[in-house]
Amino acid sequence: MKTELILPKLIAIGGNEWNAGNHRRVYFNNLPKWYGLEISRYGTGNISYAKLNGEKISNGKARKLIAIIDSGKLFYDVNNGSWMAEGYAFTSEYFLPIIENIGRKAGLGE
Repeated sequence: MKTELILPKLIAIGGNEWNAGNHRRVYFNNLPKWYGLEISRYGTGNISYAKLNGEKISNGKARKLIAIIDSGKLFYDVNNGSWMAEGYAFTSEYFLPIIENIGRKAGLGE
């Protein structure tokens, strides 16, 4: 799919377009949610309940996932038409499910 068709779809589902110099990117926030993590928190901020893709997981596992996933940035590089991550060693174990979920939500077929 051409980049000019992808860009508005990514923005429509919550992507944030960023331009500076020769760079043109669409960033996504709340990566744990895009990974499939749902959490509830106590008033103190501690996790009270967690699910991953609809399945209950331990609060400790949820904390670890959040620490890994929230430690970097994920963006679509408009200039070269590819997904990029920065700021951490974002392995395909975490990277690919997020991209797949964003693609599904945006209606970007393979």
